Amino acid sequence: MRLFACLAGTALLLAPLPAAAQPASPATADALARETAIWQAVKDHRLDDFAAAMAPSYLGLYPDGPRTVAADVAQIRQVDLRSFEISAFQLLPVDPETVAVTYRIDVAGQVHDTGFTGRYWVSSIWHRIGGKWRAIVHTQFQAAP
Repeated sequence: MRLFACLAGTALLLAPLPAAAQPASPATADALARETAIWQAVKDHRLDDFAAAMAPSYLGLYPDGPRTVAADVAQIRQVDLRSFEISAFQLLPVDPETVAVTYRIDVAGQVHDTGFTGRYWVSSIWHRIGGKWRAIVHTQFQAAP
């Protein structure tokens, strides 16, 4: 399970929202789609797609310390993510080229022969570089019971 806690970055292209939720702004929907695509790439073992979404200066921060894109990919290689569900998604525009997002994710999968499930709080910062959005910071930690 500790290996899973080192996943970076991120079911369907858009996770279901609660029925009472307000319609998401286009910027929020786009950011949610980016985060969902990252998690789907992990689930589908498309590590090149995962790495391509990160900025060269990307920093992942986890309970065991900071990670580069290469270190995140090395950890993810060992994970078989079977399911994930994103909820409580929020977007904070920083400037026209930078946004921060927070959300909760419920996951299930396997690392080696050990199954795992868990709920995590996640935060990512995305920056538009050369017209493309790239993750520059990602952090996650297990939610309190």
